[in-house]
Amino acid sequence: MARPLAKLPCVLLAVGLWILASSASLAKDDNLKALNQRIYRLYAKGNYQEAIPLAEKAVEIARRLRGPDHPETALTLNNLAELYEAMGEYAKAEPLFQEALRIRQKVFGNEHPDTAESLNSLAELYRAMGEYAKAEPLYREALRIRQKVLGPESVETATSLNNLALLYQAMGEYAKAEPLYQEALRIRQGEQTKRHRIGWRKRDSQLPSNRNA
Repeated sequence: MARPLAKLPCVLLAVGLWILASSASLAKDDNLKALNQRIYRLYAKGNYQEAIPLAEKAVEIARRLRGPDHPETALTLNNLAELYEAMGEYAKAEPLFQEALRIRQKVFGNEHPDTAESLNSLAELYRAMGEYAKAEPLYREALRIRQKVLGPESVETATSLNNLALLYQAMGEYAKAEPLYQEALRIRQGEQTKRHRIGWRKRDSQLPSNRNA
């Protein structure tokens, strides 16, 4: 009868080590989230140079904690690429956007909103570089996915329409750009009208049911 009790200290030690490991992992998760928030704030302020080492550290942490083919790793790669693009360092941004796209295609598949986001980001980079022939099929594929998955009236679809129109405008193909701009505007106006109506319904629902007036 004493033998099971003899194993108890080992069991308690194993449990204690597991708790410590779990706590350390949670702490690292919190650190990654906090790090990403700092990066977002610096990006919003235009402090790209200051944000770069933090974004590089976030990529390293995500790869270590989540693995090289995890959506959070793709997010950190995308964030670092966005910083390099904002600084005009396109050669550094391109492979990061490409890797983020590869991960999202592998994890989510070819028809997913996150995949469309990566396609759009890479297309935006190519447009900034003047590589219009590379940008167009990426914009078109992002638009196709968003129309199919999110719907033809979604805000994301309007964004894709607008981005493709910007590309055609930059290429001097104004006849192609105009209907895309018009469709994007129609969707956004419809969305604003919808939000306005919802806002009024919410205000109406908050009115007191019993008035003393």
